[in-house]
Formats: sequence, structure tokens, C-alpha cells
Amino acid sequence: MVALRAYGDESGKENDPNTPIISMGTVMADSGQWALAEQKWNGLLSDYGIPYLHMVEVKGGKGDFKQFRKPQRLIRLLDDVANIILECGLVCGSVAVHRKDFQRICKEFDVETNLYYFTLYISCLMMGTIALNNRSSNPSLQ
Repeated sequence: MVALRAYGDESGKENDPNTPIISMGTVMADSGQWALAEQKWNGLLSDYGIPYLHMVEVKGGKGDFKQFRKPQRLIRLLDDVANIILECGLVCGSVAVHRKDFQRICKEFDVETNLYYFTLYISCLMMGTIALNNRSSNPSLQ
């Protein structure tokens, strides 16, 4: 049996009615892939002189993140992130839920739930499905 590790980050504010969509991006890997990804990720942060990577700060372009105001620097950063994902064999997923559709369905089926938790739940189901579907091509998932 193998332990898989996943990381997710949401976008959008569940309590803000002006946020039309809540999304969740996730990455998943086995322990070996994850260790390599952490090593490469820490190197990336060091290379760019940033303490972490969060697109809100990149978009804001202040402090350590002002370097990304230059389009070529931002493209290089995103390219480096994509290369880490590819080199380490990380599995990525994304879920987006439209607030009005979610509310309509909850009302129609008389269900009370939190939009953020629902998005997280769908992300977990999706990542589990990906892991199960990749068992034959990835020996560590056997």
C-alpha cells in the first residue's frame, strides 16, 4: 500500500456574494514524488527570492512579488512551476463550482451544505478517482 499526499488551495470567498465561482486546485503525489517536489519547490522559491507562491500576491506585484510585473518574469515563473509538476509526476486537478447553480440545486433537493466544503469534497473524490484509474500505470498505487 502507498500513502498519497495532496495539497489543495481554494480561490474565491465563500461568504462573499460577489464571488460567482469557488474553485479548488489540487496536486497529489506518492511520498517519493512529493519529497522531490518539495526539494524543487524550495529551490524555486529561493531562486525567485519569495517566501511562498500565492497568485494574489503575484497579481498585486508588491514587495518580493513586484518582479512579476514584467511579463517575461511571470512567464518564466509559471514555466518553472509547470516543469516541477511534470518532472515530479504530480497529478493535478481543479474543480470550479458556480455559486448560483450550487444554491439552486441545494434548494431544489432541499440540501443544506457549505459551498467550500462541497468543493473540497468534489476535489477529494476527483483525486481518489484519478489515483484508482492510474493504478495499472503507476506501480506505487498497487
